[in-house]
Amino acid sequence: MTSRFIRFGWYLIFMLTMGAGHVHAELRVMTDLEHSTCLQYEPVNIMVFLLNETHKTIMVGASTNNGVAELSFVVEHQTDEWLKKKARIRLRPIPIKPGEERSFVIALTDWYEIEREGEYRIQAKIKVGKKLYASPMAQLTVVPGIELTKSSKLVPGSDDALRSYRVLYWKRGLYEFAFLRVDEIPSRLNYGVFELGKIVRFSAPVLETTLEGDVTVRHQSAPDCFIRTQFKSEAEGVRFVDQTYEREDGSPYRTSQSRLRMKLPKQKK
Repeated sequence: MTSRFIRFGWYLIFMLTMGAGHVHAELRVMTDLEHSTCLQYEPVNIMVFLLNETHKTIMVGASTNNGVAELSFVVEHQTDEWLKKKARIRLRPIPIKPGEERSFVIALTDWYEIEREGEYRIQAKIKVGKKLYASPMAQLTVVPGIELTKSSKLVPGSDDALRSYRVLYWKRGLYEFAFLRVDEIPSRLNYGVFELGKIVRFSAPVLETTLEGDVTVRHQSAPDCFIRTQFKSEAEGVRFVDQTYEREDGSPYRTSQSRLRMKLPKQKK
């Protein structure tokens, strides 16, 4: 979890504690998006903060069965269209005692097709009996990213289906980040958007693909450091293989566990 989430949590606890004596007992709901801007088809994660200022324990889950308070979301595109859930919300009931604050991360793109470019407004709601508690609206922008290089190859095992591999970049905060986007041609089925790490555009990224499904991206992340990321493209999808850090001549720079945010490929019906 990012330090921004942690700082927000402490700030939220402080603000709610200061104001608790001046309001009626209730359940406080707040949210914080992992990123306020995401690339098209990139996973969208949101943290939900709940503070129970009532006098009884509240069970928060995905349904109202057996006294469980229902968690739901309103996701609205800039066209004023409300997005429908594409899958049943699954959340193990979470008990919140009086005076207790709990937080958890929800992968919104598991439930909603947040795929079109543009602005979105997102609100979390908790239904406790007949009473509804809602968070302030969070703002999300979905962008296409800026293309740096691309390649296409036949899908392994297919004679006519192509996959397009595109290296994109976008700025988040003070830094720019590189991404790999994979789409099938001509179906336009998306097989994932993978964050590759920070990028500095001193040299152009290199994208290598083979007919056997090997995909390698090498991009510069610092004046003296390059990141090499490897994937395997298979009939059923694209999977991450390895990520290493190296110097310009290819010698090891350092090793680090990958921080890629994976998106499982969609399956054809």
